[in-house]
Amino acid sequence: MARFASFGYNLKGIFWRKGKGFINEGQKIFIKIMKQKGFINIAIITGIVVITGIAGYFILRQQTTTIPITNLDSNMITVSLGQEFTLKRGETARVNNLNVFLKVKDFIHSPCPKGSQCIWSGLAVVYELIVDGKIYNAPMGNLPSETPYNVLVKNTDYKTYATFIIEKLEISCANRSGISQDECWRGLAKRFNNQAYCGKIQDITVKDICFEDLAE
Repeated sequence: MARFASFGYNLKGIFWRKGKGFINEGQKIFIKIMKQKGFINIAIITGIVVITGIAGYFILRQQTTTIPITNLDSNMITVSLGQEFTLKRGETARVNNLNVFLKVKDFIHSPCPKGSQCIWSGLAVVYELIVDGKIYNAPMGNLPSETPYNVLVKNTDYKTYATFIIEKLEISCANRSGISQDECWRGLAKRFNNQAYCGKIQDITVKDICFEDLAE
């Protein structure tokens, strides 16, 4: 009887120990699952934070491309399209009723010495044209081809002042003559993929080339 009781006690102890071991193993599995879930939750939260940060960055970047009028020039002048106006370094002009600004940033006056052969004249008016918040730079005096307006420098000493005219692209082409005008229309036709500009070309050869440009 004592042996049976002892055996029963041992069974009870074994069962208890095994039960305790089973509980511990369950706890380990549960903790492991929770850790996995915790990792997944952290990954999800991290992803949300990253996406939010990226979205915020692009929103802020988009906002910074729009330049407040007050930050351009306190002494800004207002001009009309096609009107001549003169600016000095750091001065700004705004086109009347349009979100179009022109600011003179600097002058370059380093002319090629007489008797020398230079790849560049060394003379330029450095300015920027701002259209609806987007900046088009003319670091060497020439705006990029995608600029929605044409800017002419009518007169300058390349040191202290420059006289400008801001025009619509169509008016700029219309004011030219000969092959220069034809090439201007051809450029607009290719840029806007519009055959109507090809029809304005006078030279037959240039006109045919214009239509071939659009057919490619």
